[in-house]
Amino acid sequence: MRLWRRIWGWVSRRLAPGYSRCRRCGVSWRFTESHTTMYDNSNGILALCERCWWETDPEERLAAYKAVWIEWYERGYPAGIPWEVIRAAVLHEQAPLAVFDAQVARRIVEQDEGKWSGWYCSGDGGTIILMPALPQPVRDAWEEAIVGGLDVEGDLG
Repeated sequence: MRLWRRIWGWVSRRLAPGYSRCRRCGVSWRFTESHTTMYDNSNGILALCERCWWETDPEERLAAYKAVWIEWYERGYPAGIPWEVIRAAVLHEQAPLAVFDAQVARRIVEQDEGKWSGWYCSGDGGTIILMPALPQPVRDAWEEAIVGGLDVEGDLG
């Protein structure tokens, strides 16, 4: 990562106190778009900005997500999310797909049934973003956590 991005991260945090930040470059959420990694069908965790998410591979992302998860655990929010579920979500996440026509989006979802969990319109109103369904390893991690009694602490080290 370039030095100027880290400097901008430092400056942005001073310009926007109280905002959280990307765990890689440090840029405040007020000045960059966060990337949400879904760990169930309606909840996600954000540890990286979109730029840093695209610049890293899943293994490199784990440290950032682990830092946020540890903060969650220490603050008691959200209760009951085991590290293994977050880890599986990070390692097996698929990128969303941008489509520019509603009928095309509907055909893609119908054709690849089960691959997409839904869609939303982007801020520009013309782009439809297809959200991937939770990958099987994430569903398996949830099942194992529920059957195993939700080891929330996991590995805090």
